[in-house]
Amino acid sequence: MNYCTECGHPLEQQHHFCINCGAEQAPVDGTPADGGSAHDEGHPTGQEADMPSADHSPPKAMPEGQSQDGHQADEQPTGQPPEQQSTRSSVKQTAAGPPRKPMKKRTKILIAAAVVFVGVLFGTHKALSSYFDPMKDLQAMDQAVAGDDAEAFVSYIDVANESLLDEQAYMQYIKEYEWEAVKAQYSDIIQADDSLTSTITNIDGEPLFTAQPEGRLLGLYTTYSLKAEPTMLAVHTTMEDTEISIGDESATINPDEPKEWSLYPGSYAITGTAGNMFGEFTYDDSVEILTQKTTEMTLEFSGSTHSFSTNQPEATLFVEGEDTGTTLGEIDTLGPIPEDNEISMHAEWTSPDGDVVKSETVTQNDAQFIGGIPFSFDKSEMEEADTEEAAADISGDDAGDTVLDFRDAYEKAVNTKDYSLIESFILEGSEAEDELQEYIGDLKETDYDYDFTSNEVLDVEEVDDETVNVTTNEVFVFTNHRDEQTDYDRVKTYTVKLEDGDYKISLIEYDETNRD
Repeated sequence: MNYCTECGHPLEQQHHFCINCGAEQAPVDGTPADGGSAHDEGHPTGQEADMPSADHSPPKAMPEGQSQDGHQADEQPTGQPPEQQSTRSSVKQTAAGPPRKPMKKRTKILIAAAVVFVGVLFGTHKALSSYFDPMKDLQAMDQAVAGDDAEAFVSYIDVANESLLDEQAYMQYIKEYEWEAVKAQYSDIIQADDSLTSTITNIDGEPLFTAQPEGRLLGLYTTYSLKAEPTMLAVHTTMEDTEISIGDESATINPDEPKEWSLYPGSYAITGTAGNMFGEFTYDDSVEILTQKTTEMTLEFSGSTHSFSTNQPEATLFVEGEDTGTTLGEIDTLGPIPEDNEISMHAEWTSPDGDVVKSETVTQNDAQFIGGIPFSFDKSEMEEADTEEAAADISGDDAGDTVLDFRDAYEKAVNTKDYSLIESFILEGSEAEDELQEYIGDLKETDYDYDFTSNEVLDVEEVDDETVNVTTNEVFVFTNHRDEQTDYDRVKTYTVKLEDGDYKISLIEYDETNRD
């Protein structure tokens, strides 16, 4: 049983036209639509020739909606539900166009694989963009600062291995003074269109960090390394061989050799130790380092310094009974002496015949004496040396040495306005004594400075057994109260007399003076 492709009316197999609507039917078994044989088109067989001609003529056209027997089409049962009738109509219309070529299985697989690959690639890109997002580091640093987690904060920063770093102190400094400005600057750098090396400054405009862009995965993703910029600390001292420690580092420094440390901002403990002939000194303090190019500091050891006087500069100084190996003429002052320690001192002088004479023992508390701490030798306690033996033993060279020693003491005397420093070199009651006492006395109301640069003995002439003339060339710089300097170059003659085994200056004559 067949059905009309237009109206769905039931048809016999030999019906080539619908007996209901007259629509031509497509062959379904390979038989031509005109009823001819596939082997003898247009020539009927004998059996077909005997069939009535009406069977070969197309049925007459019926009025619309009416069947061949005169009934209305909608009254004729079709034997099919309306849904199937509609489906057959759609099939008829579809069959009218060229059939669509089916997609190959391999093509379908390739398309599906491409879709999956694009999805995976996009997802990977989003994941890597999130992983390498430098803003995540900034957010993590902000959380570390808020939580006082110094270790976590420093983990996002590159620091120099040779620089000192106190992590907690460093983060605390950043948190208190710099973080809000740093956060804003770093955020601007990250979000900028151009990835460039940039400097993050502190509130004073000094470099604090350097943000360096770094390409990841062939440059497709950009992150930043944050390098912390250290500062310099220069440490000075007032004492020789000072041992200083900052953090875990130690060094030995001297007054003319300061030490520089590279370190990061924060608070650092500094300790120092030093010593001299008068005792040991300690220094214990801390320093606050900010972001500046160089911070200067000096270790000031607590101690006191005192002046002294003596009538025998060649005497050796003893401290706490120990020989310092230093003569009084070799030092300008006593100290520094540690605070809260009373130091006992005395001086010893060896006479020409080998006898040792000691001065009185004093402490730094005796500095209230005029002229400073006294190291005086009582001549009545010194054994009298034989004048003739002394004269025989002392040569003109000794007289020259006496004049040079006098010049050393004289420089200190005129700069401190203290005649007692040269008293032991001058013959009592002599013209030299009167002139020098008057000259040094007049200096007390002045602000002058003398800098002796050269003292040279040109000639020694023995006048008699007790008198020697010593000719010298003396060069010095004189600075007045207006800081005006004058260079002096003088030739002088000293008359030196032997008294009680010692040479004493009795007269000073100026032979030639050149000034500039």
